[in-house]
Amino acid sequence: MTIRIALVTWTLSPPFGSGGVARYVNRLATALCELGHEVVVFYAYGYSPGKTEDPFKVKRISTSNVPVLRQFQFCRKLRKELSNSRFDIVHAHIPQLVWAISNDSILVITIHTTSRGEAIGVIKGGLDSASDIAQLIVFKTIGRALEFAGIKSARTIITVNPCITSEVSYLVRNRQTNVITSEQAVETRTLVSFDRKAVRESLGIKGSDFVVLFVGRLDARKNPLVLLEAFAQAISGGGHQLRLIYCGEGTLGDKLRRRISQLSLDGVVNSLGLVDEETLSKVYSAADVFVLPSEIEGFPLTLLECRQYGLPAIVGPYPGVEAAIVHGFNGIVLDAINVGSIAAQIGYLLNNPSKLREMSSNALKLAHLSNSWENVARESVELYTTLLDK
Repeated sequence: MTIRIALVTWTLSPPFGSGGVARYVNRLATALCELGHEVVVFYAYGYSPGKTEDPFKVKRISTSNVPVLRQFQFCRKLRKELSNSRFDIVHAHIPQLVWAISNDSILVITIHTTSRGEAIGVIKGGLDSASDIAQLIVFKTIGRALEFAGIKSARTIITVNPCITSEVSYLVRNRQTNVITSEQAVETRTLVSFDRKAVRESLGIKGSDFVVLFVGRLDARKNPLVLLEAFAQAISGGGHQLRLIYCGEGTLGDKLRRRISQLSLDGVVNSLGLVDEETLSKVYSAADVFVLPSEIEGFPLTLLECRQYGLPAIVGPYPGVEAAIVHGFNGIVLDAINVGSIAAQIGYLLNNPSKLREMSSNALKLAHLSNSWENVARESVELYTTLLDK
């Protein structure tokens, strides 16, 4: 039986530096189509039609430039789009975007992170700008209310982290809503390994350079500026062969680039912005260590992707991180996020090549345990079929 599925997200990749949820939806949509189902992805930002030959269809929903109005406009227009096209299943990946969907729809929601989690991340990341304060207010008020409204409408909630499962189960404790945890998957077909030496030469990286990599949104929750200051401290401590590459864009992008210049690190630190998948594969192949100093995460795909390239990771102590990084085995889990601790661990791996090689080997061993997108899609189809049969 062919199932007609509407996937709903705020951003959709490519480009591939646009966030983990954007990439998750792209891969799930592709895998569902490969199983013979019809998929239309409704999104607001990020996608570049024509750059890839994706098997699914897309429908962009335009929204206002006024931040507070965007989600309301998206929801109203989405409801109209769904009423004009009959779908068997509506599967949303941002719970705040589905409060206006008709009760006639069979709604599934995958929650990658909650409004509460986002708010905690913004607070811990530091309220350094009006944008940070605005985000915090939205997450604590409108975002939280719309999230709960979406959750109340769903037949099933899927989470990507057991810690999120516990929080969501509490929210729906008096409702007939099934809450399950789904194991994340990693892309093994389009994220490919390149010859390390050739890629490093093409990127202007010397053989003796030690490359630190960050992939993700440049926002307060992920602490890209803290990483930059830590990197500068590691250089001043004797790490003159260090290089840092950022892949991604966000609200702190301009501030990050200004700070790079202020620290006289132009040419040592490269901010590549949003990148395509080939470029992402190349920087993964060229890097020595991956750093993701987030205050809070759902379950970042980047940590699974690192394992495919044998990249040890230095990560923050957010709930559920142990599912991807075993401290001392394939990476380092920091006790706390601060400049000194990150700088110290970068310096430790730089000066202990044997430990770096050991962690790299262990990361590759764990890569073979990673889930596949085909499995995630098959599990999703089983869920959809169960809901349709009720």
